[in-house]
Amino acid sequence: FRIVLPFINKLEQGINTIVKRKLTPSGILKIGSPLEFGKFYFPGLFASFRKLYPEVVFFMKLGDPTEIFPMIHSGELDFGLVDVFLTREQFSKDFSIYSMESLIDEEVILACSAEYYDREIKKDHSFENLVQKDFISYQKNSLTLKNWFKHHFNKYSVDLKRVMTVDDHQAVVSGIKNHIGLGVIAVHIATRELKTGQIIPVRTLKKDIINKISLVQLQDKIPTLTEKTF
Repeated sequence: FRIVLPFINKLEQGINTIVKRKLTPSGILKIGSPLEFGKFYFPGLFASFRKLYPEVVFFMKLGDPTEIFPMIHSGELDFGLVDVFLTREQFSKDFSIYSMESLIDEEVILACSAEYYDREIKKDHSFENLVQKDFISYQKNSLTLKNWFKHHFNKYSVDLKRVMTVDDHQAVVSGIKNHIGLGVIAVHIATRELKTGQIIPVRTLKKDIINKISLVQLQDKIPTLTEKTF
């Protein structure tokens, strides 16, 4: 009896937990997200969700699609959000195993401070003028900036002058506000600065880029009650 008692107690607790999870959201929810989007919005969402379902706890992985997809595939994440434009690359892997549902449209612009605009841009938004300026980049290969030029001018600029490289959206906004140069940002990250004119968008005849943030999960995964509710 002494030998089997710990097992019986754990079995009873385990069965109760299983039954409870079928009736109310509980347990750990593992979510992947783009860096800035996750930092900006998910803590508030988690707090609101836990007010309704205090038995749920969260694990959040912040990263780009090259990190999020493999973790969904391996089961380390229940699901993830990925952005399409800002880190778009040519992937060689087969994505047919994933289900992708577009959730949020995020407006993306090239911008600089009012001071830098008056000094360097001077209302000339041509390709020839812009490529000669100073840029703040997210990656060493300037992929985000290249995608912006490809969208607006159908040209890839390979020799941009990167004066600051940092993997953080808020740091890019801060660099822009300190007149370092031009950077690609999501509009909702700098709404106040854009409204006050502290940051100036550099637009072309083409519409601004819409970065689609999509929900990604394995196609054959059966979601739990907690996942469905969230």
